[in-house]
Amino acid sequence: MNKRKEIKVSKKISDLTFIEKIIFYIRRYIIKRIIDSKKNMIKNDYIQKSKYEKNVINICRSAIKNPNSKIRIQPDTGVRLIHIPDKDIYIIVSDDNVDIINHTYHYPNPICRKTYSIIRNIFDGHAKVEINEWIAVIHSNITVSLETINDKIRN
Repeated sequence: MNKRKEIKVSKKISDLTFIEKIIFYIRRYIIKRIIDSKKNMIKNDYIQKSKYEKNVINICRSAIKNPNSKIRIQPDTGVRLIHIPDKDIYIIVSDDNVDIINHTYHYPNPICRKTYSIIRNIFDGHAKVEINEWIAVIHSNITVSLETINDKIRN
């Protein structure tokens, strides 16, 4: 009982009937409108607000990867803070702005959503690595502590 499945062959537009052509073009028109409306909704997310956004990304990347930097996040607002104690520089990253501050100057830099997502991904990735290293150290200390407790109980 071998039954073969029918393979639906795609047709050319010229092979369609009049009604099928109308349905095809209506679907195509609707899909184009949906795609255009979605592009218009997120268009502002990709427009650079300043010409310094690439420099801001590089500064934040370097600051985050600096081994002496301290990174913090404010959970309720999502504001990220980077502090480099050696150079006494603070970087505050919010949704639409990156403030680079030292004790003499304050550089506010407006950023688009795409730039913010790039900086956020770098920040969060580095924070995850630090947290995983910290957890590994904690777990290694627990293992050593349990072995010493076990040895103490046996003796």
